[in-house]
Amino acid sequence: MYLHEQEKDLIYIADTYGVYSDDLKEQVEGERSEKIYGGMDIVEWNEIMKSKGPQTTLIAEYNSFATPTEDTTRKVMEKSLSVEWSGWAGRYFTDLTSEEVPNWMRTNYESQYKKEWAFTEGGLVFVDISDKIIVIEDAHLLEQVPFKLTEAGARQFDKVKETNYHYWFDIVKPTNGAQVLAQYELAMSDEAKRQLQAANIPLTFPAITHNAEQRTYYFSGD
Repeated sequence: MYLHEQEKDLIYIADTYGVYSDDLKEQVEGERSEKIYGGMDIVEWNEIMKSKGPQTTLIAEYNSFATPTEDTTRKVMEKSLSVEWSGWAGRYFTDLTSEEVPNWMRTNYESQYKKEWAFTEGGLVFVDISDKIIVIEDAHLLEQVPFKLTEAGARQFDKVKETNYHYWFDIVKPTNGAQVLAQYELAMSDEAKRQLQAANIPLTFPAITHNAEQRTYYFSGD
């Protein structure tokens, strides 16, 4: 990858998770499998940053530096993008019994809690880099992961509408003076709040983080 021959207007980074052996099967089983290729490599990232001129906008989205990117590369990317990953990712599922729920998630839950995955409705699932899992069922949710603009975001994106977000997101916090332009604001029962508090998961966290000086954006949603 050699991008720095001339300055680019925009660099957009997505889907760096990679390809795994299960992805190549005719019937994907949703199990964790051997990595064929994936994760951001430090050489690749350095090439990207060499190609980023003063007027280049750099955008990265969900999982650009999370698993399976190695820790050293992740730290460099976090600094460049003015965010810090908590290690947690999450997703709202409209139906926790559906095939959308990967088998590894069910297996990890049953191993952690020593009971079956017996959910019958929708819910919000959090997964940590350590494989710890937290499930908040619909009965404890007042809303389904609202995406809301901040005041600064509303000024910049006057045509963007607030909505509920129903796919993967990671939980980050801004650093290096970055500004949050949109955020996810969770609303749930006190019991569910205590579960998240015990795991150091905030109820409000960035959806769009922007460093104006560096011309970078991080989109926490997939």
